[in-house]
Amino acid sequence: MITALLLVALASAAPQDGGSLEDLRARLARQLESETSNLQPAVDAVLLEVVAARRDGSPRRAAEARARLAALPSAAALILVERIEVSDEKSQEQNFRALEAGLALRSVASAATLPRLVELASANAAVTRRIAIAAMGALPRSEAVEKALLDLVARLRGAERAEAVGALVRLGGPRALEAAQRAAEGRDGESLRAALSAATERGDRSFAVLVDLVLANSDAAKLCWSEVLDLLVTMPDLIAPARVLPLLGLPLAGAVRGDDAASLVERVGLLPIARRHVQEALDGLARSSEQRVATAARVALARLGDRNAEKLLFTQLDAAVDQAEDGDAQPLRQRGQMRIRLSDYAGAINDLKKALKEAKDGGAFVQREIHIDIARAYALNERLDKAAAALVDANLTNARREELAALPEFAALAAHPRHGEVLDRE
Repeated sequence: MITALLLVALASAAPQDGGSLEDLRARLARQLESETSNLQPAVDAVLLEVVAARRDGSPRRAAEARARLAALPSAAALILVERIEVSDEKSQEQNFRALEAGLALRSVASAATLPRLVELASANAAVTRRIAIAAMGALPRSEAVEKALLDLVARLRGAERAEAVGALVRLGGPRALEAAQRAAEGRDGESLRAALSAATERGDRSFAVLVDLVLANSDAAKLCWSEVLDLLVTMPDLIAPARVLPLLGLPLAGAVRGDDAASLVERVGLLPIARRHVQEALDGLARSSEQRVATAARVALARLGDRNAEKLLFTQLDAAVDQAEDGDAQPLRQRGQMRIRLSDYAGAINDLKKALKEAKDGGAFVQREIHIDIARAYALNERLDKAAAALVDANLTNARREELAALPEFAALAAHPRHGEVLDRE
């Protein structure tokens, strides 16, 4: 199979020294095949490392191995593409290897892999199909790759179609935007989310058109509000009241509720937008009967510089701290957690360390959770050494290590070559 892929890669080669085209292709094919043959043991060894790290619960070692995979020459793609095929979907080892090979193909891309990826997009194993489709989005853009992905978008449905739309967007070009717009018009939520996520990954400003199309349709906005916010955070020059107010309109109208509504509202407070443009909407949400939403609105306002909203947030928290009995760590902990939400990390750590002293007789669970809060504040403030030390003091269980390693705020710590060891499973 690799030989066939090599011939595809060399199809456009042209002779430079007067020799025949066939001779040139044959010579280059031998050279490239020799290179891939020499690379194969190294590629497989690093794949084994990353699979072992995942199996052993070591995000730090996995990150190191992934970095070595991403640094491989493009010829390694011819080996990696063969490793995404899974014959037994119940095999954790096969799934891990396929997923990691597919992830590496995002960085180690070669046009020569296209015929094989097209073939694997129809494989028996669903995991192989999705990995192959996703890998096409990292190939050098060409008419052949674009056509292959458009064909998949036309004939697939559900999650696999969404994967193809996302890959097409990562590839780029006007046909990608057209496919995403058709997903919006057809209210295909999965494909819309995939397109917006891929546009965010790519930093593609042309997808502002898609954002506006989504926000003009409340049903589509309800499905994709999180991805729209991700895109706006990544490309702040696209932020405008006309794109933020429809998002706040979702919880105001009750289209988004509960924790989702609270998350949406609070994240708006992270956007670099003038408070006057969103004040009325956030004031309305601050009067919500859902306490989570009302608090989130005040947090958003406080982040945007509203001192009255900040004062309201801390009035009850301060009173609870003042009235707390000795040994009651909860009021201090809650105030510390609120300071984290407002990015006051020094203040949060001060409150949480006081809470830890109050909790000295409160049991191992309470102390552990406060240590984790302290670690979160340090991690968000990019003090990974201090975050790691706090987690050591937390005396984590393996289950808790895995849970924390998967959280965005601990991602940099988990992948750190030295401090990340604290989140390795023992």
